[in-house]
Amino acid sequence: MTDSERSDDAADGDVTTAVVLDYLAHGRADDDRPQYQKEPLAYAVGDEEFRLYELELAADADVNIGSRIPISEGTETPVTNVRTVDYDDLSSGARSELEYAVEEIVESDQDRFVGFYNEAQPITTRLHALNLLPGIGKKLRNNILDERKREPFESFEEIESRVRGDRVPRQRPPQPPPGPRRAHSGGDPRGGSQIPDLRPPRGRLTLFSLPRPE
Repeated sequence: MTDSERSDDAADGDVTTAVVLDYLAHGRADDDRPQYQKEPLAYAVGDEEFRLYELELAADADVNIGSRIPISEGTETPVTNVRTVDYDDLSSGARSELEYAVEEIVESDQDRFVGFYNEAQPITTRLHALNLLPGIGKKLRNNILDERKREPFESFEEIESRVRGDRVPRQRPPQPPPGPRRAHSGGDPRGGSQIPDLRPPRGRLTLFSLPRPE
């Protein structure tokens, strides 16, 4: 995020927040500057568009993994500088935490993500927005469309129970292989999980933004 983007956020009254994935109190290990010149760093994922950030922090910043902090300029924040990064730029700790942070963002704002299932429209004559979600093919898409005509969905659990027993992916980015920190709460897809395995084969984490309902 550039300084101008941060200024635009502040001017529009929008506050961008991010969830901390890893905190490096002594900066990056590959930074060869003297220790007193290094700023504390954090890696984070934005809770609106799932952008990945490297954050420079004030020396007295009280930040922990899982903290949700504002990163917009003009807000009260421990962040002194923001830089967007790619998945490959994250620390190993941040990569391990990313899957769980995204899941928590989705779970804490179900109305927004369930709303996508209720409001998604065709993009072209051959492609529907629902088909952009991993795991949704033509049959599952049509089942979702038929059900939402009867009544809008109100939760992920309702989608899963109403769409003829098909497994419906929760609206979230594909995930990297889970790290060793803790077990995935979704379980093994082959053992009956409601969430299919969304990990890309030997690839990078693909992030995308999803519309907030009007």
